Amino acid sequence: MRRLLFITMVLFPVLSMAQVAPFLDVLGHPHAPQIEFLHSRGIVDGYGYGIFRPDFTINRAEFLKILMLAVYGDEIFGTSDRDCFTDFRGEEQWFWKHACAAKERGVIDGYPDGSFRGTKTVNLAEALKMSIDAWGMRTPVYPAGPPNWYDPYFDVGASKRIFTEFPYNPGHLLTRSEMTVLLVHLGQRIQTVTISGADDDIDDTWQNPLESCGDGMLDIGESCDDGNVGNGDGCDDYCYEEDGWDCSSGLCIENIIDEEQCAMYMRYGEHKNVCATCGNGICESFEPCTASTCTAQNCSSDCGDLYCPEDCESNLPFCGNGIIEADEECDDNNNEDGDGCSSICIIVPEPVYHSALRIEQRTVDSLSQTAGSDNVLLFAFDATAGRQSAFITGVTFGADTGNLTDATAYRLLVDLNGDGTTETLAGNASAQGGSLTFSNIFIPVTEGVSTRVELVGNLTQINQAGDLAIAFKTSNPQFIQAVGAQDGKDLTGIDTDSAGCNLSMCWIAVFTQSPNTINVTEKGNLYVTQSTTPVPGRQLRAGAVSESLMRLTFRAEGEDITIEDIAIAGGSTYIDELELFEADSTVSFAKARAISCDTQTAGQFCASTNLVVKQNTQKDIIIKAFVRPDSPAQASGKTFALYLTTGTSPQPAIRAVGNGSDETINQNNHNSIAEGEVFIGRNNAGVNNTIAGTTHDIAASNIVEISNDNSDPDGTVIPIGNTTFAAFKFKASQKASSVSFPVNIRDLVFNLNASNVTIDPDTVTIYNKLNPNSTKGCSASDSTGNIVITCSNLETSSVGTTINQGSTITLSLRANIISAQTSIGTATLQASLRSLGNRADGGTIEWSDGTTTFDWVDIEEDRVESTLYRSE
Repeated sequence: MRRLLFITMVLFPVLSMAQVAPFLDVLGHPHAPQIEFLHSRGIVDGYGYGIFRPDFTINRAEFLKILMLAVYGDEIFGTSDRDCFTDFRGEEQWFWKHACAAKERGVIDGYPDGSFRGTKTVNLAEALKMSIDAWGMRTPVYPAGPPNWYDPYFDVGASKRIFTEFPYNPGHLLTRSEMTVLLVHLGQRIQTVTISGADDDIDDTWQNPLESCGDGMLDIGESCDDGNVGNGDGCDDYCYEEDGWDCSSGLCIENIIDEEQCAMYMRYGEHKNVCATCGNGICESFEPCTASTCTAQNCSSDCGDLYCPEDCESNLPFCGNGIIEADEECDDNNNEDGDGCSSICIIVPEPVYHSALRIEQRTVDSLSQTAGSDNVLLFAFDATAGRQSAFITGVTFGADTGNLTDATAYRLLVDLNGDGTTETLAGNASAQGGSLTFSNIFIPVTEGVSTRVELVGNLTQINQAGDLAIAFKTSNPQFIQAVGAQDGKDLTGIDTDSAGCNLSMCWIAVFTQSPNTINVTEKGNLYVTQSTTPVPGRQLRAGAVSESLMRLTFRAEGEDITIEDIAIAGGSTYIDELELFEADSTVSFAKARAISCDTQTAGQFCASTNLVVKQNTQKDIIIKAFVRPDSPAQASGKTFALYLTTGTSPQPAIRAVGNGSDETINQNNHNSIAEGEVFIGRNNAGVNNTIAGTTHDIAASNIVEISNDNSDPDGTVIPIGNTTFAAFKFKASQKASSVSFPVNIRDLVFNLNASNVTIDPDTVTIYNKLNPNSTKGCSASDSTGNIVITCSNLETSSVGTTINQGSTITLSLRANIISAQTSIGTATLQASLRSLGNRADGGTIEWSDGTTTFDWVDIEEDRVESTLYRSE
């Protein structure tokens, strides 16, 4: 019982009218508006962690507290009586003052034995009675008394249209969301709870009824809105229904029938105003039908058993007709047992099964961490509840290796939304006497859903190098504590690794793994390698930023590491600066210049940075270059290859500092032990290796694009005779300096696939699309099959193969095609340029920037193909 009372106290802490964030688990719920309205008024709170649990049932204590706050607001805290019911004995519980305040005001009387029974789930009849009495709402008077004690309250509820939301069943057990619907739909004024010193701002997610009252629109928290803020017309200046009026239809109508005789009620979808008038021929809810009391012609005149056979005979009550009548507690339209409503229409609640919990330890990578590191993951487990949801209320850990004092600020984090990230703090703890105990925590574990829980901590600065491993403290028979979410019963008995327990039934099953060992070091290590993403050779143009020239990978081990300086060697003297980018970023984080080095050395560029590499993660950086625009002719043809040196002279390639240890990371001492060092060219401890990049060229201009420019689409029938069968467009780079450097194409080598096709090799020519009459003969290696076509010395011909910067030309191939099908079968014809974009595999194209001749092009494509001709 004490455990359950603790839970309810957590559910409803002291509230204020400070701004509140919406509950995570009511988004999209049909009752979300009512829940969040009461939330914004400080009337309801959740389980913590942004969770409300709208579909959980609510007990009498919880409901009464919320009701009293809604009706009386801060006044509820003023009562001094604490033992007004017979079961209020012993240590005072959180709800006693609310129950006693309610008793003082005549809202509740309790059970005949004088008890309150706060842990009992509240049903609809009880909730209606408490609510209507608390607000002092008018109830109908029955001359002969109501057949059931709850009838007057159900009639009032019906007049407020609540049975559009609730089943017409007095024994219906309320959920937490239904509780909010009931309180809001009764249409009474709801208070705002305030606490001295709290933020006075009300959550503007929900509009203040006082601000929206009088706009003619019925908002949450209003029982009426007649378009004005006047009184005396049925809807007062706070948009609540005035006494003696009925605004349930949308219009406010004055009730002119004597209130001592009339009952407004809804029965099975019918809404009426009726009086206890003898002989009116209406079988009202307060008129029992008894066949022996009158004849077909007459009704009795004493307003007792009003009965007319022609009116009532067909409505005689019986169990199983789907209508709650006479003394029935329920009627579910059948006479079956086992469905909550028995064969004699008595409520038989479905059994609540004792909750069970499964705890599975999960692997935490055995990683190196530096003394002083924060937020280190030390332990993790998944929890799953069965039979009903549960709450973990306590966890105890111990040190399997090392000492619990090696870390501080231990925290339990929970993944409540199932996104794989433990973002919610469940509790804090400190090591005491060899144990790390989290008590008075409240971690919700939904039935059938796995919930991840992680233990994190901060390693102390004074740690000596060694290992630390945290484990469940299984020597404690209650190292896991939990309760059922619905019944509040303790989950007793822990079966660890299927070894059983001393109790007849173990409700918690725990499955462990070998301890997850964290290697604690004095400071971290940094590993620098060349990225596995390849970087091809590039042609750099003066006056322009290049593509990626080198790609490096940094990996931090043991702690977050800040890279303070980077030195890159092997650059050309024509390079003005190197620009450093994080992968996938278009903005450079640093610029490396020769003047920034400790000692200026030809080809070396240095940058000061503040680049942080998170512990046990890696980060890629990309290096680009900017060539000075003032000397393109002198720079043309120069080559270079960037690299990171393995030594420390004149300057080490990398300087770094550990963020946790606040210590400089040493340069590699060339042994195989990682002792807080920078390792170049290695992903583990050992002797440094030079990181050598790809060789690149500098050019004054270059070809930046080659594409198919033949107007015939693929699949065109192979033409016969002297015809053009291929066309390629070449584009030169934009002008990047004050001097223009046109591109001159000298030689081109084409591949022609002539399958089942014969050409005359002596007729192959090339021409510029703008001047088709000026041609240059090309050599062809064969007349059919795979033919190599070589067009040489084009710069001295009249074809016109010069491309001005930023411009294009199209060069076409022509030949006499003798036969499109030399034999039966499919014939194809297609020309292509191959082995493009690879500095190490040139020869397809030879061109000049006016200063230097190159035999390769810097484009992304390896091959460009012209039209594929085809004949069947």
